Amino acid sequence: LDAAARAAMDADGADDIDVDIDAFVALGRARLLVLYSLEHVMVNYRSSVRGADVDENVEREEALWACARGFCEDDAIGEASSAAAVKLALCCAEKANDDGSRRLRPYEYGCDWLARVEALLTRVRVANGVEKIPDDFTTPDCEFERPEGVENCDVGAWMTFERAYVAARSRRSPLVKDGYVYVTRTLMPDVYAEHRERCIRNDLSATFRRLQLWLSEGRAPPAFDPNASYNALRAIRTWVPDVSELPDIPTSASTTNWGKRRRERRRANGVAQHAIAIEEDVNTTASGAVGPNATYRYVAGEDARRALKMVDRHVSAITARPFPPCMRSKFEELQRKAHLTFTDRFQLNLFLKGIGLTVNETLNFWRQGVFPKGKMKAYQGEHTYNVRHNYGLEGGMIDYTPHNCEKMQQEHKDGAGRCACPFATDIETFRSNTLGQSWYQSVSIDARDKIESAVHAKNPSAACEHVFEDAHGGFSIGPKFEFPDAYYDASMEIEEMCRERADHAQFDRQSSVPEDVTTAAGARANVAADAHPLPTNFNLALEDLSSDDE
Repeated sequence: LDAAARAAMDADGADDIDVDIDAFVALGRARLLVLYSLEHVMVNYRSSVRGADVDENVEREEALWACARGFCEDDAIGEASSAAAVKLALCCAEKANDDGSRRLRPYEYGCDWLARVEALLTRVRVANGVEKIPDDFTTPDCEFERPEGVENCDVGAWMTFERAYVAARSRRSPLVKDGYVYVTRTLMPDVYAEHRERCIRNDLSATFRRLQLWLSEGRAPPAFDPNASYNALRAIRTWVPDVSELPDIPTSASTTNWGKRRRERRRANGVAQHAIAIEEDVNTTASGAVGPNATYRYVAGEDARRALKMVDRHVSAITARPFPPCMRSKFEELQRKAHLTFTDRFQLNLFLKGIGLTVNETLNFWRQGVFPKGKMKAYQGEHTYNVRHNYGLEGGMIDYTPHNCEKMQQEHKDGAGRCACPFATDIETFRSNTLGQSWYQSVSIDARDKIESAVHAKNPSAACEHVFEDAHGGFSIGPKFEFPDAYYDASMEIEEMCRERADHAQFDRQSSVPEDVTTAAGARANVAADAHPLPTNFNLALEDLSSDDE
């Protein structure tokens, strides 16, 4: 809005504001950028500096204030117009009728998301003195006297549990009495933000009803009609900022690339990865005999045995933990149907190649785990050629590398039209697709909120990282996460390090060695523990994946 229009509105003192449609869309997107930035910081901020004097919460609050600072602070018209724009856009979604026309329906997730992030914006503004809490909100609900001589009991007010639910639930209030909570000045921003969240939820419901009435009476602008060629509400609702527009914050608490660390260690031990254009037999004999009369049997590596167990319907969550969700979905499809489309088989073969399986181990995975169960038995010869071709042993001898996350997110739809990456979709489709997925059932409620926030923000990699952190005791996957096989390698590296330290701890207990061990192995373990603090709640109750010989 230009200065002349603002001055005219201020002079008229009217309650209604006339805003051009283009300005309406621009105001809505400007506010969404602030809200997406706040959510990005709140969900993904991880302090990259460790130490007793580092408070991650303080750093996060500073980053939140940097996102909210300056947005419509002295512009009441811009604040009201942008707030109205996002409310109108996110209170509803479009649904197709049988005749091809469109109608509006309530947008449940949009209302929940907007109420949550608007409350966060309110809290940040109140905490930094930009927005003032109304005097009637801070009016005490009872006549109790202000407590004296109680620690951390600064200026505040007594409120009912209903109004001060945040303070009562978090047990941060110093005093509770007869159904009332004493809300201190430091707790007031949180309490008021929760009050605003409830008000916004109610307002969004009323806004949807008013919008429907407005459209039915023909008083709404043509750009609000869902059947119009250009819909302003859709232009706001479907807009998501580019990742480059979001604030640049540390999103990984770990500076170690765990997947790269494992691959380098395996190469040092003579295990190739990615470029596995070899056909060596991993067969052995129990007696060690050699020659034409010796009896050979197949011995697979740990990774191959783990992949084979993934085809079992009763696979444990711990065994399945290293596999990323995009591959877990393919294994579950094999469990149900014993069949995959050509594209899915191609992706899975390259993934198995990427995590270190030799061509013989991958062929054994299909022959032993899949072919005996379903209709793919008739295609063994053709599939053998495809696997060898993926490993660069047939055709043009091209050594294919696994598909990276970006390619999985953009291409290769399956038979149902779903993207290979479960997070590269809209939030409602994601909810319906993951409803029956076993990997999603094991995700905690708190992690699900973070995952859905990342999916809504069109940030699939962040959603996958939250799945990893939840499955690994809050441990970060590390920087530069770009490949599904890097997810597996990082998980296995953490698991192997936890296993080694558990073995050291058991050895120390059995040998009665004091904590300040001076042995070389114990010293290395202690140094490694200091350099890479690992999760303490990491479950190591693994199935027996080792062979009898081992």
